[in-house]
Amino acid sequence: MQIYEVVRARIESGKYPPHYLISEVRVEGEFGVARVTIRKVTAKLRETASSSVTTLGMGSFVSPRTRTRPTSGPNRRSEVSAISATHP
Repeated sequence: MQIYEVVRARIESGKYPPHYLISEVRVEGEFGVARVTIRKVTAKLRETASSSVTTLGMGSFVSPRTRTRPTSGPNRRSEVSAISATHP
């Protein structure tokens, strides 16, 4: 299992509650990887799941309202296009 999947599962299960600091040092030590790898993980969490928020100089925290994007089905853009096409 990739680090991203482990961290995301912890967020979704509530093990990492809202406002929880995703410590680069702690995760780096737990998985034995470089800090740059952890930064990639937090970036992916921000981009794919809106699960974390990064504040410059403070760190990455679990978002207060974690939203996971569907992995299948129509995306928001296609839904808006479909609505626009039926309502001129």
